[in-house]
Amino acid sequence: DIPLEFIGEQIGYGEHDTHDGVFHTETMIFRTRGGRYVVEVYQERKNDPDHPLVRAAEFGSAIEGVEWLRKTSRNGETLGPSSLDAIETAAEVDVGFRGVATRRVE
Repeated sequence: DIPLEFIGEQIGYGEHDTHDGVFHTETMIFRTRGGRYVVEVYQERKNDPDHPLVRAAEFGSAIEGVEWLRKTSRNGETLGPSSLDAIETAAEVDVGFRGVATRRVE
């Protein structure tokens, strides 16, 4: 993987701990100065915090970022809680994410 460097602002954030307390996940969404999106997922195993898994990618549209989150989720289909929270907070400030925001019903 090649590290991403960009100038932008964080527009979305979510975090979640698994019920068993084994994993902590954070999802961040950024909008670059040029209007592109960077999505980053940070996941650490609680008993091994020195070796987190960090994935990031850049996209031209919000829907591409959401689809990447879906494909890189644990089951490859469903958005996880931290991703849903990040999308919802991004939708509050970014028109691109308003069209793809997912409402959670519990």
